[in-house]
Amino acid sequence: MKPLHILYGITVLGFLLGIQGGRIALWKDGHSKPIKVFPYSANMLPEQDRLLLEKGLHFDTKEELIARIEDYLS
Repeated sequence: MKPLHILYGITVLGFLLGIQGGRIALWKDGHSKPIKVFPYSANMLPEQDRLLLEKGLHFDTKEELIARIEDYLS
């Protein structure tokens, strides 16, 4: 009998940075509601950054996420 090989897909959930109600917001993958809505208007950002956030930016690690949030909120 041949051994049975089972492959497991490991999904690492990340974070999504986007816009909700005109404000910068953060979602955890798999959740429909943001875990944080920042008190910063997306309209204050340069157009290119705002357009990226409208599409949503995905981050696999907290470090990447924190660096981008600091860029937007500083």
